[in-house]
Amino acid sequence: MKKFVGLLVAFSITQVFASTPENVAEVKKFAAEKGVKISVGNESEANRSGKKYMLTTNYGAEFNAVSVGATFGYYIDGNKLITATISKINDADDLYDDHKGTVVKIGPRVFAGNSFYLDAGVFYLNSTYTYNSSFSLFDSSSVKEVSIFKKAGATFKIGNQWQWDNFTLGVDWIGAAVELVDLGSKGRDLSEVENLEIIALNLQIGMSF
Repeated sequence: MKKFVGLLVAFSITQVFASTPENVAEVKKFAAEKGVKISVGNESEANRSGKKYMLTTNYGAEFNAVSVGATFGYYIDGNKLITATISKINDADDLYDDHKGTVVKIGPRVFAGNSFYLDAGVFYLNSTYTYNSSFSLFDSSSVKEVSIFKKAGATFKIGNQWQWDNFTLGVDWIGAAVELVDLGSKGRDLSEVENLEIIALNLQIGMSF
């Protein structure tokens, strides 16, 4: 009977006050004190409440290469944070060319609901594309040509980020990087990094606290 009363009270409070992540978190805490486990809507939104920092490792695709990096985030509130990401890109297509370098991104992430977010910002790319003209592993006369990319621009992505107590799991479903400024790219194969690049399926795993 006592548990039933606790459940009834928790449910009533949920209906009246659970319009914000902070209130949902308070309802869950109250229910836990009464020994009642409840499930309310917008779990990820509620679990972001009170968080200040986020740290994730990332794996995905950008600038025609595989991207591996880390993101640090600072929560302005439960639905807005500023993120800074540094990634290493590496795309060894075959025996004859290779694209590798570093990408730095910074900008805001805004949640539009429980887990869906819009992510925008600016990026800086510093990479090299190496082309080996040899078609034989035993050809000592092969010539390597190196193109250097130094670009800055804007990014836009959409994705989902799910939040448990401290565990964070997210994914950028699709996005784009648009070059705004060339900071000194040079070489023959400058078309290897185009003015508009697609960003896809960037997995993020880490924690918020």
